[in-house]
Amino acid sequence: MPAVYELFVLAKNSLSTAQLKTLMQNTGRAILHASDAIPSAPMSRASNDSAASPGTPGSSASGSSAATDGSPRGVIMDIKYFGEQDLAYTIRRPGERHSSALVWQMTFGSEGSRLKEIERGLRLDEGVIRWSLLKRSYPYGDDVRVTSYKVAERARELAAQAASEHPQE
Repeated sequence: MPAVYELFVLAKNSLSTAQLKTLMQNTGRAILHASDAIPSAPMSRASNDSAASPGTPGSSASGSSAATDGSPRGVIMDIKYFGEQDLAYTIRRPGERHSSALVWQMTFGSEGSRLKEIERGLRLDEGVIRWSLLKRSYPYGDDVRVTSYKVAERARELAAQAASEHPQE
């Protein structure tokens, strides 16, 4: 059964907008589709600053590449881009020092077996400094196929609970 995960990524601040967008798209494709969507080589430093803003990757992250059987493997629920942020401490890598990074977060539902492929893609990408992948509890249960009915039903439950805890006079 699918579970809900949050992926928090620190990318090099030297990445161009197009490179950051490509990184987010590749990660989204790895979540949505089969393993053929994961990049096999690190990104190169090709500059293309005329690409769309990295704050709007949600529509492009739905991916145009299909899984081998054509069905999606996961669902992307939210993508947040926090821009360039100063880090609390300097991260050192061989030949590099990073005191700031481009920060973004992706919330998605997927099978646990997909996580190794997602982490492999992030590990191979030279634009990624660090990442953290967390399993989250989900307010609508473990079923990530949330319908508007489930959301409305949960809202009614919470409203009833709040009303019983704080009755109005």
